[in-house]
Amino acid sequence: QAVAQFLAQIGGIEKKCMGLFTFGGTGTNLYAIKIGLRKAAPDSGRKGTPKNLRIIITEDAHFCHNVSADWLGIGTDNVVVISANYDRRSNIEDAESKMRRILESGNLLSSITINGGTTYGHVVDDIPAFVRFMDRLVQDYALNYRPHLHVDSVIGWAWLMFRNYDFERNELGINPQALSMIREQYARISQLRLADSWGVDFHKGVGSCPIDCSIYMVNDITDLNLLSKKEGGVDIHHLAKEFSFNSPADYTLETSRAGGAALAALVSLHTLGVRGYQRNLANVIEQTILMRNLARGQRDIAVCHPDASLGYVTMLRLYPPEMIDDPRMLLEFTEQDPQVRQFSESVDKYMKEFFNWDYKNRMLKNEGMEYSFSTSYAQLPSGAKISGVKLYPVSPHSTERHAREAIETIARQKKIFDNHVWKK
Repeated sequence: QAVAQFLAQIGGIEKKCMGLFTFGGTGTNLYAIKIGLRKAAPDSGRKGTPKNLRIIITEDAHFCHNVSADWLGIGTDNVVVISANYDRRSNIEDAESKMRRILESGNLLSSITINGGTTYGHVVDDIPAFVRFMDRLVQDYALNYRPHLHVDSVIGWAWLMFRNYDFERNELGINPQALSMIREQYARISQLRLADSWGVDFHKGVGSCPIDCSIYMVNDITDLNLLSKKEGGVDIHHLAKEFSFNSPADYTLETSRAGGAALAALVSLHTLGVRGYQRNLANVIEQTILMRNLARGQRDIAVCHPDASLGYVTMLRLYPPEMIDDPRMLLEFTEQDPQVRQFSESVDKYMKEFFNWDYKNRMLKNEGMEYSFSTSYAQLPSGAKISGVKLYPVSPHSTERHAREAIETIARQKKIFDNHVWKK
C-alpha cells in the first residue's frame, strides 16, 4: 500500500486508487484485460467468455498481450492490432476505425491496451486522444459499459519521477538535449492518470529491483471489485477473509503471495529517492544520446527512428559493405517498394550472421561490452519485418567511456567481419 500510494502521488491520481503486486509485467496486463472482460461481459466468470468479445492492442505491443488473451480464453484470433505511425506511436485514426467496425458488427469491445513505453523505442502513445474518442464511442453506440483503457507503462513509469522537477532551474545539470527528451517523455506519460489502469516494473530500467517486482495500478479502486472471486461464483471460505481488513486473496490470481517484491520496491524508493531515480534516468539517456551521435558518424550504421525514441534504448541497423551506397538504404523506413523490402531482408540476413559471429567469438568469451539482437522488431512500410542491434544501458554507473566503447566495439568488430568473414 505504501508503494501504491507513492506511485499514485507521482502519477497525479486524484481518485482513490489501489495497486497490487503480481508476477511481472505479464501479470499487470493480464489483470487489465480481465477487468475489461468483466466490464463488457459481467457474467463471464460463470458463463465463460462470449465468442463475440474483442480486445485491442498495439502493433508494438509486448507478446504477453496476446498471451493474456490466450490464457483468459479470449483467443488470439479475437485480438485486433492498431497500426503504428512512422514514429511508432499508435495511429489514432486506425484505432477508431477498427473499434467502430467491432461495435458496428455487434461485437463487444472489452479493453484497449496502449503503449506506455515500448521495449524497442520507449514509445508512449497519445493517451488523451484515446480517452477522447473512447468517450465518443460510448456515446455514439450507447454502450452500457466503458471499455477498459490500460497503459502498458512497465518501462515508461520511471519518467513520472520528474513530476516536480524544475526543468528551468535544472538542478541536476542534465544536458539540454537529454533534458528536452525527458521533459517531452514526462509530458506524455503523465497523462496515464486519465486511463483506467497502468503497470510498473521495478525490475526494469532504473528500478534497481530483482525480477520479478511488478505492481498493477488501478486509478479507481472500485474497478478491483470486478476482480472479486465472488463475481465468478467462487466461494473462498477457506481463507477466512472476513478477519482481514484488506483481502488480496479475493481479487488477486495469486492466493499465495510472497512479500519480497513489495519490500524490494519500497526499499528502492527509500534508498534512491526521487532524486536518485531522476539522476540515474538522466544519466542513461545522456549516454544513449552520445551512443546515437557516435553511431551516426559511421557510414555503415544507422540509428532506427532517431527522432522518435525519447528513451534510453537504441536500435541500430548495420549494413554490409556492398550496400552502403545503395539508394534504398535511405528509403528503408519510408517506402513501400518491393525492391526496398528485398534490400531490407538482405540486410537482415547480414546482421544475423554478424551478430552470431560476434557473439560466439567475443561476447561468449566475456571480451568487452555486450549488446543484444532482436529479430522482427518492427514492420516497415514495405512489409519487411526488420532486425536490429539493441543497445540498452541501465546501469547507474554507465559513463561516457562505456558509451564510446559500445560503438567503437561494434564498428571494430564489423570491420573485421566485413574483411575476413562476410561472403558477398
